[in-house]
Amino acid sequence: MPVRSAVARRMVMVALVSAVVAGACDSPRPSLPPGGTGEPTVAATATSSASATSIPTTGPTPGGPSAAPFEVPEELSRKVWSAEGPDGWRVGQLGGPTIDLKSGEIPIAIDERWIVSAFLADPTNVLLLVRRFEAPDPVDIEIGPRIPGSAAIVGDVVFLGGLSSVDDRDPGVLPVDLVERTIGKPIARTEQDGGRYVIARTDGTLIVSTICPQDDSYTGTCDADLIDPKTMERIGGIDKVRGGIPRAFGGNYVVLTEQTDSMPSNVFFAGVGTDRAIDPETDREYLDGYVTSDGILVQAMLEVGDAPLFSIETVDLAGEDAQPRAIFQEAAEDRLPGLWAELSSDRFAVIGPWSDVDLALGRSDFQPVAARVLDLRSGEIVTDNLLVGPTQ
Repeated sequence: MPVRSAVARRMVMVALVSAVVAGACDSPRPSLPPGGTGEPTVAATATSSASATSIPTTGPTPGGPSAAPFEVPEELSRKVWSAEGPDGWRVGQLGGPTIDLKSGEIPIAIDERWIVSAFLADPTNVLLLVRRFEAPDPVDIEIGPRIPGSAAIVGDVVFLGGLSSVDDRDPGVLPVDLVERTIGKPIARTEQDGGRYVIARTDGTLIVSTICPQDDSYTGTCDADLIDPKTMERIGGIDKVRGGIPRAFGGNYVVLTEQTDSMPSNVFFAGVGTDRAIDPETDREYLDGYVTSDGILVQAMLEVGDAPLFSIETVDLAGEDAQPRAIFQEAAEDRLPGLWAELSSDRFAVIGPWSDVDLALGRSDFQPVAARVLDLRSGEIVTDNLLVGPTQ
Protein backbone atom coordinates (compact mmCIF):
# COMPACT_ATOMS: atom_id res chain seq x y z
CA MET A 1 0.00 0.00 0.00
CA PRO A 2 1.51 3.34 -0.99
CA VAL A 3 2.10 5.67 1.91
CA ARG A 4 0.42 8.99 1.84
CA SER A 5 2.89 11.81 2.32
CA ALA A 6 2.00 14.78 4.53
CA VAL A 7 1.49 16.76 1.38
CA ALA A 8 0.63 20.23 2.56
CA ARG A 9 2.98 20.39 5.54
CA ARG A 10 5.88 19.03 3.49
CA MET A 11 5.23 21.53 0.68
CA VAL A 12 5.33 24.46 3.09
CA MET A 13 8.29 23.12 5.04
CA VAL A 14 10.45 22.34 2.01
CA ALA A 15 9.61 25.59 0.29
CA LEU A 16 10.46 27.65 3.36
CA VAL A 17 13.81 25.92 3.73
CA SER A 18 14.47 26.54 0.05
CA ALA A 19 13.57 30.21 0.47
CA VAL A 20 16.10 30.56 3.27
CA VAL A 21 18.81 28.81 1.27
CA ALA A 22 18.14 30.58 -2.03
CA GLY A 23 17.11 33.97 -0.66
CA ALA A 24 13.72 33.70 -2.32
CA CYS A 25 11.15 36.34 -1.47
CA ASP A 26 7.98 34.33 -2.02
CA SER A 27 6.94 30.97 -0.62
CA PRO A 28 3.93 28.75 -1.37
CA ARG A 29 0.94 28.71 0.91
CA PRO A 30 -0.62 25.28 0.66
CA SER A 31 -2.92 23.92 3.34
CA LEU A 32 -1.13 23.35 6.64
CA PRO A 33 -2.38 20.53 8.88
CA PRO A 34 -2.74 21.43 12.55
CA GLY A 35 0.48 21.22 14.49
CA GLY A 36 2.69 22.14 11.54
CA THR A 37 3.66 25.47 13.05
CA GLY A 38 3.27 24.85 16.76
CA GLU A 39 0.58 24.04 19.27
CA PRO A 40 -2.86 23.70 17.65
CA THR A 41 -5.62 25.98 18.78
CA VAL A 42 -9.37 25.44 18.63
CA ALA A 43 -11.51 28.29 17.35
CA ALA A 44 -14.32 29.45 19.62
CA THR A 45 -16.84 30.13 16.85
CA ALA A 46 -19.98 28.04 16.49
CA THR A 47 -20.70 25.91 13.43
CA SER A 48 -23.51 23.62 12.39
CA SER A 49 -23.06 19.90 12.94
CA ALA A 50 -22.67 17.58 9.97
CA SER A 51 -24.78 14.48 9.66
CA ALA A 52 -23.16 11.68 11.63
CA THR A 53 -24.33 9.03 14.03
CA SER A 54 -23.38 9.94 17.59
CA ILE A 55 -22.16 7.16 19.84
CA PRO A 56 -21.26 7.20 23.52
CA THR A 57 -18.00 9.05 24.00
CA THR A 58 -14.97 8.06 25.96
CA GLY A 59 -13.34 10.22 28.57
CA PRO A 60 -10.73 12.88 27.85
CA THR A 61 -7.31 12.07 26.51
CA PRO A 62 -5.48 10.08 29.21
CA GLY A 63 -2.49 11.70 30.79
CA GLY A 64 -0.39 8.57 30.34
CA PRO A 65 -0.51 4.84 29.63
CA SER A 66 -2.62 2.60 31.84
CA ALA A 67 -0.79 -0.68 31.28
CA ALA A 68 2.40 -2.27 30.02
CA PRO A 69 3.46 -1.33 26.47
CA PHE A 70 1.01 -2.67 23.91
CA GLU A 71 2.21 -5.48 21.66
CA VAL A 72 2.05 -4.08 18.14
CA PRO A 73 -0.48 -5.97 15.96
CA GLU A 74 0.96 -7.55 12.85
CA GLU A 75 -0.85 -5.17 10.51
CA LEU A 76 0.60 -2.15 12.34
CA SER A 77 4.14 -3.47 12.56
CA ARG A 78 6.56 -1.71 10.21
CA LYS A 79 4.28 1.31 9.94
CA VAL A 80 6.49 4.38 9.75
CA TRP A 81 6.67 7.75 11.47
CA SER A 82 8.89 10.81 11.11
CA ALA A 83 9.60 13.72 13.41
CA GLU A 84 12.04 16.59 13.62
CA GLY A 85 14.46 16.54 16.53
CA PRO A 86 16.98 19.13 17.75
CA ASP A 87 19.67 17.66 15.50
CA GLY A 88 17.51 16.87 12.47
CA TRP A 89 14.80 14.51 11.35
CA ARG A 90 14.34 10.97 12.65
CA VAL A 91 12.40 8.19 10.96
CA GLY A 92 11.25 4.99 12.62
CA GLN A 93 9.07 1.92 12.39
CA LEU A 94 6.59 0.68 14.97
CA GLY A 95 8.39 -2.08 16.78
CA GLY A 96 11.44 -1.53 14.60
CA PRO A 97 14.55 0.59 14.12
CA THR A 98 14.94 4.36 14.19
CA ILE A 99 17.20 6.14 11.68
CA ASP A 100 18.67 9.62 12.14
CA LEU A 101 18.75 11.57 8.91
CA LYS A 102 21.70 13.81 8.18
CA SER A 103 21.65 17.46 9.09
CA GLY A 104 19.76 19.37 6.41
CA GLU A 105 17.81 16.36 5.15
CA ILE A 106 14.04 16.70 4.95
CA PRO A 107 11.89 13.56 4.58
CA ILE A 108 9.68 13.64 1.50
CA ALA A 109 8.05 10.21 1.32
CA ILE A 110 8.40 7.04 3.41
CA ASP A 111 6.93 3.58 3.21
CA GLU A 112 7.74 0.23 4.78
CA ARG A 113 10.72 -0.24 2.45
CA TRP A 114 11.94 3.17 1.32
CA ILE A 115 12.98 6.43 2.97
CA VAL A 116 13.15 9.30 0.47
CA SER A 117 14.44 12.68 1.61
CA ALA A 118 15.77 15.86 0.04
CA PHE A 119 18.86 17.99 0.62
CA LEU A 120 18.40 21.61 -0.50
CA ALA A 121 21.84 23.19 -0.09
CA ASP A 122 21.81 24.00 -3.82
CA PRO A 123 18.21 24.69 -4.91
CA THR A 124 19.30 24.70 -8.57
CA ASN A 125 20.33 21.04 -8.25
CA VAL A 126 18.51 19.41 -5.37
CA LEU A 127 19.72 16.07 -4.08
CA LEU A 128 17.31 13.24 -3.42
CA LEU A 129 18.60 10.85 -0.74
CA VAL A 130 17.36 7.26 -0.86
CA ARG A 131 17.82 4.57 1.77
CA ARG A 132 16.13 1.55 3.33
CA PHE A 133 15.66 0.72 6.98
CA GLU A 134 17.93 -2.31 6.60
CA ALA A 135 20.52 -0.25 4.65
CA PRO A 136 20.57 3.18 6.32
CA ASP A 137 23.44 4.68 4.31
CA PRO A 138 21.80 6.92 1.69
CA VAL A 139 22.42 7.10 -2.05
CA ASP A 140 22.28 10.56 -3.66
CA ILE A 141 20.32 11.28 -6.84
CA GLU A 142 20.46 14.71 -8.49
CA ILE A 143 17.00 15.93 -9.53
CA GLY A 144 17.79 19.43 -10.72
CA PRO A 145 15.89 22.63 -9.82
CA ARG A 146 12.89 21.06 -8.11
CA ILE A 147 11.65 21.49 -4.53
CA PRO A 148 9.99 18.08 -4.00
CA GLY A 149 7.42 19.12 -1.40
CA SER A 150 4.92 16.43 -2.43
CA ALA A 151 5.61 12.83 -3.39
CA ALA A 152 4.11 9.37 -3.59
CA ILE A 153 5.88 6.02 -3.54
CA VAL A 154 4.42 3.24 -5.70
CA GLY A 155 6.44 0.03 -5.58
CA ASP A 156 10.06 0.98 -6.25
CA VAL A 157 9.32 4.33 -7.89
CA VAL A 158 8.78 7.68 -6.21
CA PHE A 159 6.73 10.24 -8.12
CA LEU A 160 7.80 13.77 -7.24
CA GLY A 161 5.65 16.84 -7.42
CA GLY A 162 6.52 20.11 -5.72
CA LEU A 163 7.78 23.42 -7.04
CA SER A 164 10.33 24.71 -9.48
CA SER A 165 13.20 26.43 -7.68
CA VAL A 166 14.10 28.66 -10.64
CA ASP A 167 10.70 30.01 -11.77
CA ASP A 168 6.99 29.73 -11.03
CA ARG A 169 6.20 27.24 -13.79
CA ASP A 170 4.71 23.81 -13.34
CA PRO A 171 7.58 21.29 -12.99
CA GLY A 172 5.37 18.31 -13.85
CA VAL A 173 5.61 14.97 -12.03
CA LEU A 174 9.07 13.42 -11.98
CA PRO A 175 9.38 9.60 -11.66
CA VAL A 176 12.53 8.32 -9.97
CA ASP A 177 13.39 4.60 -9.93
CA LEU A 178 14.65 3.90 -6.42
CA VAL A 179 16.35 0.62 -7.37
CA GLU A 180 18.06 1.68 -10.58
CA ARG A 181 18.62 5.26 -9.30
CA THR A 182 17.40 6.61 -12.62
CA ILE A 183 15.19 9.59 -13.43
CA GLY A 184 12.38 9.46 -15.98
CA LYS A 185 10.94 12.27 -18.08
CA PRO A 186 8.67 14.76 -16.33
CA ILE A 187 5.02 13.78 -16.74
CA ALA A 188 2.16 16.18 -17.52
CA ARG A 189 4.33 19.29 -17.41
CA THR A 190 2.50 22.42 -18.54
CA GLU A 191 3.25 26.09 -18.97
CA GLN A 192 1.02 27.01 -16.03
CA ASP A 193 2.29 28.72 -12.92
CA GLY A 194 1.95 26.70 -9.75
CA GLY A 195 3.04 23.77 -7.62
CA ARG A 196 2.32 20.06 -7.95
CA TYR A 197 0.59 17.89 -5.38
CA VAL A 198 0.81 14.13 -5.85
CA ILE A 199 -1.16 11.27 -4.33
CA ALA A 200 -1.42 7.56 -5.17
CA ARG A 201 -4.52 5.42 -4.98
CA THR A 202 -4.48 3.01 -2.05
CA ASP A 203 -3.80 0.02 -4.34
CA GLY A 204 -1.11 1.86 -6.30
CA THR A 205 -2.91 1.60 -9.66
CA LEU A 206 -3.33 5.31 -10.34
CA ILE A 207 -1.77 8.64 -9.42
CA VAL A 208 -3.61 11.93 -9.24
CA SER A 209 -1.60 15.13 -9.43
CA THR A 210 -3.11 18.59 -9.03
CA ILE A 211 -1.47 21.81 -10.12
CA CYS A 212 -2.43 24.75 -7.94
CA PRO A 213 -1.36 28.40 -7.95
CA GLN A 214 0.77 29.22 -4.92
CA ASP A 215 -0.29 32.85 -4.68
CA ASP A 216 -3.42 34.99 -4.56
CA SER A 217 -4.58 33.67 -7.95
CA TYR A 218 -5.77 30.49 -6.23
CA THR A 219 -9.57 30.60 -6.40
CA GLY A 220 -10.50 27.32 -4.73
CA THR A 221 -10.09 24.99 -7.70
CA CYS A 222 -7.14 23.28 -9.37
CA ASP A 223 -6.68 21.17 -12.50
CA ALA A 224 -5.81 17.50 -11.99
CA ASP A 225 -3.89 14.99 -14.10
CA LEU A 226 -4.36 11.21 -14.01
CA ILE A 227 -1.11 9.26 -14.33
CA ASP A 228 -0.58 5.54 -14.92
CA PRO A 229 2.31 4.56 -12.62
CA LYS A 230 3.20 1.56 -14.82
CA THR A 231 3.56 3.39 -18.11
CA MET A 232 4.49 6.67 -16.38
CA GLU A 233 2.20 8.54 -18.76
CA ARG A 234 -0.69 10.94 -18.38
CA ILE A 235 -3.92 9.11 -19.22
CA GLY A 236 -6.52 11.78 -18.49
CA GLY A 237 -7.43 14.81 -16.46
CA ILE A 238 -10.09 16.59 -14.46
CA ASP A 239 -10.67 20.31 -14.87
CA LYS A 240 -11.41 22.60 -11.94
CA VAL A 241 -11.24 20.15 -9.05
CA ARG A 242 -12.71 21.81 -5.97
CA GLY A 243 -10.24 22.29 -3.14
CA GLY A 244 -7.30 21.01 -5.11
CA ILE A 245 -5.20 19.63 -2.25
CA PRO A 246 -5.41 15.80 -2.30
CA ARG A 247 -5.53 14.27 1.18
CA ALA A 248 -6.57 10.65 0.53
CA PHE A 249 -7.32 8.49 -2.52
CA GLY A 250 -9.04 5.13 -2.71
CA GLY A 251 -11.57 3.42 -4.95
CA ASN A 252 -13.06 5.95 -7.35
CA TYR A 253 -12.67 9.06 -5.22
CA VAL A 254 -9.98 11.54 -4.29
CA VAL A 255 -10.54 13.39 -1.01
CA LEU A 256 -9.44 17.03 -1.24
CA THR A 257 -9.38 20.13 0.93
CA GLU A 258 -8.86 23.77 0.12
CA GLN A 259 -5.49 25.51 0.16
CA THR A 260 -5.41 27.45 3.42
CA ASP A 261 -3.07 28.45 6.24
CA SER A 262 -5.51 27.12 8.84
CA MET A 263 -7.39 23.87 9.30
CA PRO A 264 -9.58 23.38 6.21
CA SER A 265 -13.32 23.55 6.85
CA ASN A 266 -14.45 22.00 3.56
CA VAL A 267 -13.86 18.49 2.27
CA PHE A 268 -14.49 17.69 -1.39
CA PHE A 269 -14.73 14.43 -3.31
CA ALA A 270 -13.55 14.17 -6.92
CA GLY A 271 -14.75 11.14 -8.85
CA VAL A 272 -12.26 9.21 -10.97
CA GLY A 273 -13.85 6.86 -13.49
CA THR A 274 -17.33 7.54 -12.14
CA ASP A 275 -20.02 10.16 -12.74
CA ARG A 276 -21.50 9.67 -9.28
CA ALA A 277 -21.07 12.77 -7.16
CA ILE A 278 -20.60 12.90 -3.38
CA ASP A 279 -21.70 16.05 -1.62
CA PRO A 280 -18.91 18.04 0.04
CA GLU A 281 -18.48 18.06 3.81
CA THR A 282 -18.75 21.59 5.16
CA ASP A 283 -18.87 23.50 8.45
CA ARG A 284 -16.42 21.25 10.30
CA GLU A 285 -12.66 21.20 10.22
CA TYR A 286 -10.81 18.37 8.52
CA LEU A 287 -7.79 17.08 10.46
CA ASP A 288 -6.55 14.01 8.58
CA GLY A 289 -7.73 10.89 6.84
CA TYR A 290 -6.90 7.81 4.80
CA VAL A 291 -8.73 5.29 2.62
CA THR A 292 -8.67 1.57 3.44
CA SER A 293 -8.04 -1.13 0.87
CA ASP A 294 -11.80 -1.73 0.57
CA GLY A 295 -12.64 1.90 -0.13
CA ILE A 296 -13.64 3.17 3.31
CA LEU A 297 -12.55 6.69 4.15
CA VAL A 298 -11.41 7.04 7.76
CA GLN A 299 -11.31 10.70 8.71
CA ALA A 300 -10.74 12.85 11.78
CA MET A 301 -13.02 15.87 12.04
CA LEU A 302 -13.33 18.71 14.52
CA GLU A 303 -16.63 20.42 15.31
CA VAL A 304 -15.74 23.77 16.83
CA GLY A 305 -17.81 25.94 19.12
CA ASP A 306 -18.42 26.24 22.84
CA ALA A 307 -17.79 22.48 23.24
CA PRO A 308 -15.29 21.38 20.56
CA LEU A 309 -15.80 17.76 19.54
CA PHE A 310 -13.18 15.48 17.99
CA SER A 311 -14.53 12.60 15.89
CA ILE A 312 -13.17 9.60 14.04
CA GLU A 313 -15.59 8.73 11.29
CA THR A 314 -15.90 6.29 8.42
CA VAL A 315 -17.41 7.04 5.02
CA ASP A 316 -18.24 4.24 2.59
CA LEU A 317 -17.26 5.97 -0.63
CA ALA A 318 -19.05 3.31 -2.66
CA GLY A 319 -22.20 3.39 -0.52
CA GLU A 320 -25.49 4.87 -1.66
CA ASP A 321 -25.41 7.95 0.56
CA ALA A 322 -21.67 8.13 1.46
CA GLN A 323 -22.54 9.80 4.75
CA PRO A 324 -20.04 9.93 7.64
CA ARG A 325 -20.61 7.52 10.52
CA ALA A 326 -19.05 8.41 13.86
CA ILE A 327 -16.97 5.60 15.32
CA PHE A 328 -15.36 7.53 18.14
CA GLN A 329 -15.95 10.95 19.69
CA GLU A 330 -14.51 12.93 22.56
CA ALA A 331 -14.33 16.48 23.86
CA ALA A 332 -11.39 18.51 22.56
CA GLU A 333 -11.40 21.44 24.96
CA ASP A 334 -8.01 20.93 26.63
CA ARG A 335 -5.98 19.58 23.74
CA LEU A 336 -6.54 18.52 20.15
CA PRO A 337 -5.71 14.85 19.54
CA GLY A 338 -4.91 13.57 16.08
CA LEU A 339 -5.57 10.69 13.74
CA TRP A 340 -2.10 9.40 12.91
CA ALA A 341 -3.04 8.06 9.49
CA GLU A 342 0.47 6.94 8.54
CA LEU A 343 0.41 4.45 11.44
CA SER A 344 -3.17 3.26 10.91
CA SER A 345 -4.59 0.32 8.94
CA ASP A 346 -7.78 -1.19 7.55
CA ARG A 347 -8.83 -2.34 11.01
CA PHE A 348 -7.07 -0.03 13.47
CA ALA A 349 -6.91 3.76 13.65
CA VAL A 350 -4.10 5.22 15.76
CA ILE A 351 -5.08 8.30 17.81
CA GLY A 352 -2.20 10.37 19.12
CA PRO A 353 -2.29 12.76 22.09
CA TRP A 354 -1.37 15.65 19.77
CA SER A 355 -2.26 16.41 16.17
CA ASP A 356 0.73 14.63 14.62
CA VAL A 357 3.75 12.51 15.52
CA ASP A 358 6.20 15.33 14.90
CA LEU A 359 4.51 17.61 17.44
CA ALA A 360 4.02 14.82 19.99
CA LEU A 361 7.65 13.66 19.96
CA GLY A 362 8.88 17.24 20.03
CA ARG A 363 6.90 17.79 23.22
CA SER A 364 8.24 14.58 24.76
CA ASP A 365 11.92 15.28 24.02
CA PHE A 366 11.82 12.25 21.73
CA GLN A 367 10.78 9.87 24.47
CA PRO A 368 8.25 7.32 23.16
CA VAL A 369 4.70 8.66 23.20
CA ALA A 370 1.68 6.57 24.20
CA ALA A 371 -1.03 6.55 21.53
CA ARG A 372 -4.43 4.93 21.53
CA VAL A 373 -5.56 2.25 19.09
CA LEU A 374 -9.19 2.32 17.93
CA ASP A 375 -10.76 -0.86 16.54
CA LEU A 376 -12.79 0.40 13.59
CA ARG A 377 -15.04 -2.66 13.67
CA SER A 378 -16.16 -2.38 17.27
CA GLY A 379 -15.54 1.32 17.93
CA GLU A 380 -13.60 0.39 21.06
CA ILE A 381 -10.19 1.59 22.21
CA VAL A 382 -8.13 -1.58 22.50
CA THR A 383 -5.18 0.13 24.18
CA ASP A 384 -4.01 3.55 25.28
CA ASN A 385 -0.36 2.49 25.26
CA LEU A 386 0.90 1.95 21.74
CA LEU A 387 4.43 3.35 22.03
CA VAL A 388 5.44 5.57 19.13
CA GLY A 389 8.96 6.89 18.86
CA PRO A 390 12.53 5.69 19.32
CA THR A 391 12.37 2.44 21.27
CA GLN A 392 15.79 1.00 20.55
